[in-house]
Amino acid sequence: MAVQRVDREQLLRLLDEEHAQLVDVLPADEYARSHLPGAVNLPLEHLIDAFEQLDPTRPVVVYCSDAHSDLSARAVARLRDAGIERVYRYDGGRSDWRAAGLPVEGRDTDSPRAGTVARRDVPTARVGEQIADVADRVGPYRTDAVVVVDDGGVVLGLLPGESLALRDAVVREKLDDAAITVRADEPLHDLATRMRKEDAVSVLVTDPDGHLLGLARRDDVERLDREP
Repeated sequence: MAVQRVDREQLLRLLDEEHAQLVDVLPADEYARSHLPGAVNLPLEHLIDAFEQLDPTRPVVVYCSDAHSDLSARAVARLRDAGIERVYRYDGGRSDWRAAGLPVEGRDTDSPRAGTVARRDVPTARVGEQIADVADRVGPYRTDAVVVVDDGGVVLGLLPGESLALRDAVVREKLDDAAITVRADEPLHDLATRMRKEDAVSVLVTDPDGHLLGLARRDDVERLDREP
């Protein structure tokens, strides 16, 4: 039988609507560092000895580090063989969850990352909008770029601040599609180094599907990176 896979949105629905049980099959030290909220740790080598603690009446979602690891797929097969029928594999694993800026538990939760410093009040526009309407909405004195997104919130590019004066134009005509994006779990020190190297004033923080999460400014990143 094929492994039943779930993506991040499906996992969130299972957790919310069906009170699914999360099983982290990574080694105990990896689990202690960082894991999804409420997940129990059943490392693969101990899975069958400990799976009795799971409630067979509720769905089980198994995950590991990322989509390149086969630990979760093997764990799903073992649990099915042990008689648990409603068991799913969260393909993206912990990496996908963290990259989307979702909360985690564990000793590494306080480590500053791109999602920590990202400003959420980012002005946005659609490609078909008149620039005059965008300028009126964001204010006449704005010099920063406006983020252009589609109807689903996926980043398409930037509308440079100087383009806001071109009121008769349409956003599509002035779109800069070379925006720098990073994931929410990017370590702050690595991000500071990259921004200095690329001389970037700001970067967009997006989830693995390209949805806008916020904007990280270089001055904020470097300030927090210097703090002990």
